[in-house]
Order: sequence, then structure tokens, then C-alpha cells
Amino acid sequence: MIGEGHPPSEKFRVSIDEVHALWAELKQALADRQAALVQNEVAQQYLFDASEAEAWMGEQELYLMGEEKTKDEQGATNAIKKHEQGFKIEEYPKTRTVIDHVLGYFHLP
Repeated sequence: MIGEGHPPSEKFRVSIDEVHALWAELKQALADRQAALVQNEVAQQYLFDASEAEAWMGEQELYLMGEEKTKDEQGATNAIKKHEQGFKIEEYPKTRTVIDHVLGYFHLP
């Protein structure tokens, strides 16, 4: 109808242009929403990792706050050995992953 020059053809052209403009606006809103979701996912992952790191540090703090007080060199040596054994080797990779993620979030080397 538009190509044939019907009287309401201009009205159709305006409506079609309006639909195209609204479609482009909707696509842009969708892209903006997707970007916001990605940012929120990164923030939530950071908060989760920080929470895990905080919990781990709290556990370590409780372990290190033992009530035992040493009275001599032998007791101090035994306490040092106990604390060295407290840091479990199998927890190191998890701790390192959390630290790397936090450093990556702040773009630190």
C-alpha cells in the first residue's frame, strides 16, 4: 500500500518508523540490562568470596587464641609446632583462590 501511494500510506510509514525506533530502544534496554546483570554477578561473587575468607580467618583466629600460655622455651617451641600444624596444606589452594579473586577484583598484581 505504501508503494502504491494510497492516502493513508504516510500514516503507515510513520507508524512503521515508530515501531522500528521502539524496537531499537528495546534492544538497547536489553543490552543495558545484560551489562548490569554481569556487573551484579561479579559483585555477588566478590561478596561470597570475601565472606568465605572472613569465615576462614575467623576460624583461624579462634584456633590461634588458645588459652594455653607457655612458661618456658620448651612450651613455646611446642606451641609454635602446634600452630604450624594448624595451617592445613589442603586449605591453601582454596585460600589462594579467594585471595586471587579479591586481588583480581581490585585489579591488583
